[in-house]
Amino acid sequence: MDALVDYRLGSSAAERDRLLAQCRLFRTCATQMLDRIDLPDAARALDVGCGPLGILDLLSRKVGETGTVAGLDTDPRMITWARQAVTEYGLGNVGLLHGPLSPQVVPDASCDLVHCRLVLVNNTGPE
Repeated sequence: MDALVDYRLGSSAAERDRLLAQCRLFRTCATQMLDRIDLPDAARALDVGCGPLGILDLLSRKVGETGTVAGLDTDPRMITWARQAVTEYGLGNVGLLHGPLSPQVVPDASCDLVHCRLVLVNNTGPE
C-alpha cells in the first residue's frame, strides 16, 4: 500500500496522537451534528480522510446494525491505525478504503451521509 497524497503533517505516531486528540476535541460537536440528521434504514455513510479514527465510531452508531460505514484515507499508516480502532471498538459495520475519493476506489459512491473534516487544509494538492 503506497501513500497517494502528500499529507502536510505526515503520518508519524505524534501525528496519530494529535488526530486522536482532535477527535476527542470535536466529539461533542460531531455527535450533536449527527443527532440532527435523519437517515433511512440501512443507511450508508462515508468518512473522507478518516485518519486513525475520524468519526467512524459515531457514524457506526448512527447507521446502526443495518447500515454501513466506509472510512477512506490516502495514507496507508492512517488506514492501518483506523483498522486497529475498528477492531478495538468492535465496529462490525465499518469497512476501510485506501485511496482517493474516486470511482476506482469507491465504485458505488452513493451515500446517505458523507463526512469530511479538515482534509483540504492539510493536503498539498487540494484541487
